[in-house]
Amino acid sequence: KAMSVRGAAPPPKTGAPRGPSGARGVNASGTEEDIVAGGARALASLRGGAANASSTSRAAEEELKRAEASLASSEAMLETYQERLSSAGERYAFMQELRDYFRDLCQCLHDKEPIIAELETQAHRLHEARAAASASAAATDAADERAEAEAAAEAAQAALMRGAAREEAAAEAQAAGERALAARFSDEGKAPELDEFGRDAGAARRAAAARRAAARRALRAAESSLQTPPGESDDVEDAEEMRLFEKGWTECRDAAACVMRDAGSEYASIAPVKTRAEDWKRRFPKTYKDAWMSHAAPTVFAPFARLELLSWSPLFIPGGGAGPAPPLDGMAWYAELLEYGGALDADDPDGNLVPTLVEKLVAPTVARAAESSWDPASAAQSRRLAGVVKDLLVYLDPNASDVMARVLVVVAKRLLETAETRCDIPGWAPVATSAASAAAAHVRRQFGVALRCARAATAWTGILPAADLAAVVRDAIVVQRVVPHLRLALARPGECLEGLERVAAAAPREWL
Repeated sequence: KAMSVRGAAPPPKTGAPRGPSGARGVNASGTEEDIVAGGARALASLRGGAANASSTSRAAEEELKRAEASLASSEAMLETYQERLSSAGERYAFMQELRDYFRDLCQCLHDKEPIIAELETQAHRLHEARAAASASAAATDAADERAEAEAAAEAAQAALMRGAAREEAAAEAQAAGERALAARFSDEGKAPELDEFGRDAGAARRAAAARRAAARRALRAAESSLQTPPGESDDVEDAEEMRLFEKGWTECRDAAACVMRDAGSEYASIAPVKTRAEDWKRRFPKTYKDAWMSHAAPTVFAPFARLELLSWSPLFIPGGGAGPAPPLDGMAWYAELLEYGGALDADDPDGNLVPTLVEKLVAPTVARAAESSWDPASAAQSRRLAGVVKDLLVYLDPNASDVMARVLVVVAKRLLETAETRCDIPGWAPVATSAASAAAAHVRRQFGVALRCARAATAWTGILPAADLAAVVRDAIVVQRVVPHLRLALARPGECLEGLERVAAAAPREWL
């Protein structure tokens, strides 16, 4: 630009004087100013271009940085998507396998359900049959003894009233008792009663009555050497009935052990099913929750618990052993499912698996036993049943559980019925019973039965309301039955004192 400006300028005048510094004149000075101005402009332009270039470079760097950050973010998202895709594939394969497993398991349990139900029905029938046979034998024996004792007491009193000697009154009482017992099962004047095989049913009844009478006479003879007073021990059950019960129950337990034998090892017990379910919950808790597995678990595990419960009874011990009923926490299903799912808080439904199974399986079994198989006059059965109910109350609140409320109502009702029907003590005059040994033995036995029923009822202390126990033990047994007998026994102070001591031993300590 400077050269072009110089080339375009007019030729300088020759005579123009120079200034002191050797500079040209006015025209030359103007031209130089133009050059300087143009250079300044050029320099400013260059500086502006450089500034613009620098700004553009910074913008490009920032854009590059943003692009690199976006690329890094995209790579991270891509890795996340790849991981999710891989996890989704793994979850899909796992869920497909799990679905097939539980489908086959449910089909297996569905096929086994009728067998389990039939075994449960059979076990329930065995308990009912044993209870019915025991109750029938006890009632028949008590009726036979009472008929014999009444006849003996009446004959002795009649003989004493007409002035007969005591020995003569005792002989007449014994003869009258034997006649009453024979007439009770006499079929004279009746048509023969034949069973479906043509056998004489009346002869069988007479033979059974004769056996019971012989057993009573042997028991009376041995009463003096017995450590337990008459009537306070549980009734002796028929040996054949007990043998049939044990045989049937053993067969039922053996059949229960074989129910799952034809199933695969991964379906035949609780352990593999529990492992699958807990692995599912640990790896994919959301799908576990969405499938409502916590709510389905009681239904899935119930058949295994039901099979094991066939070997358990709240009233009897396998083999006829003594002692309390086997505890629930000693069963395999209880131990394996107690910590199922690793529930860490109260909101996890898996923490209620065992209480749910107890309510749905154990409590109904106990309710059926209390209603149809339990003998409230048996101290051993009452202690076992009371212990089981006490354990159930740890899991089930009667105010919230209908089945537990029903159990307590049934127990209170049956205890009161037993006190009213089994604890009657005849109020015969002491002078008559002293001459009639059969009558005296019956009174002593009924006094023992009343105390036994009171002791059986006190096993429910702390389980039933205190008012219900008081209505049974204090009002229905002691006040209405025992106290009138002790008033009559005042004629024999030693016997009366012994009776008072036995009553005190049978009553709860806090009542004294």
